[in-house]
Amino acid sequence: MASAGELRQQVQQAKQEIDDSLGALKQGRDSLEGAQQTLQQAGDGSSQGDFDQAVATLAGAINAIDDAMNQVNAASNEADGIAARL
Repeated sequence: MASAGELRQQVQQAKQEIDDSLGALKQGRDSLEGAQQTLQQAGDGSSQGDFDQAVATLAGAINAIDDAMNQVNAASNEADGIAARL
């Protein structure tokens, strides 16, 4: 069985990976927001519902990323708690 120090190191490594993933999610979210704004601007004044549908679909994706970020933050907090107990 691994020592407390080894376990702490593994938890800290996992925490770093969690934080990296959070950054990637944020970057993806920012890109989707940019795409959403561009589509919205392109569709302004258009009678085509395709633009509205695409914007709404991107909004759904952004919300899903927000949910994922909340879960990742919770996992990060749990990892902090584990590390503190070791």
